[in-house]
Parts: sequence; C-alpha cells; structure tokens
Amino acid sequence: MVRDRSRAASPAAQGRRRDPHAGPARRASALAAAAVREVHEETGLRIDREDLHGPVAYGVYVCFPHGRLLVQKNWYFFHRVERFAPRMTAGAGYELGLGFDWLPIGALGSSDGMIEPERLVSLVKRLRDGHVPAEPVDLGGSHGPVFPGWD
Repeated sequence: MVRDRSRAASPAAQGRRRDPHAGPARRASALAAAAVREVHEETGLRIDREDLHGPVAYGVYVCFPHGRLLVQKNWYFFHRVERFAPRMTAGAGYELGLGFDWLPIGALGSSDGMIEPERLVSLVKRLRDGHVPAEPVDLGGSHGPVFPGWD
C-alpha cells in the first residue's frame, strides 16, 4: 500500500515452491520470502521480511498461456511504503513487457478478470484503515484475458 491519499496498491506474491510437510509457520515464512523477492523483481523495491504483514489474502488465478491451462493460488501480503517509481528488475521474458499503474482504491473494483472485485476493494480499505486480518481473506477467483471463442 502506498501512502498517498488518492492512490493505493498492494503487493501480490505467489508461493512457487511449497513443502506440504512443513508446518504453517514454515510455509508462511517461505511465502513471505517469495513475496519479498517478487516485490523486488517486479517493482525494484527492497523490503525486509520483518516489515511485511501476512499473508493477508489469497485467491485462485486461471489463465491459458500458450493454449495450456494454468491454475495457481496467489498469496497477498501487505507493506506500507512512501510513493516510489517502480521498475522491473526481473529477467523473465513475459514480465519485461508488463507496465505499472497506481490505482485509486475505487479503481480496484473495476479490475478486469476478478470475479468478485469488491472483496479486494474491501480488504484494501481495511488495510488502509489499519485493520490487518488475523487470517488470510479469500479473494475468490480471477482469470487471464478471454480470447475469442473461449466464452
């Protein structure tokens, strides 16, 4: 979340490697480490694990890259920062073409692909007001671009 009255953003993270035999605290620590890494790779912002709250939410994302089904569980963390100029530092080809946009909280509700965007809007407002959930909030599902003939 960025400290700017008219704009807000929350970093998203995904756990790419999970150990099903690890305890909840160990899994949360691994997810947080992934979040710190992803935030740096995708925005250039360096944050300390100790300054990260969460996970505060999760959601399921479905898309069809290159004609193949991809279903992933995304984990969301929370960290307040002063406004900064994001830049991509990752070398992944598909990420290099991504752009950045600071969104006012109300614009989150018009996000293409989110099935129930009001869940995200509600969470961001709670976080803005200082209420960090004790357990991760279910944000529901989202999907990638819809291509002609897939509807």
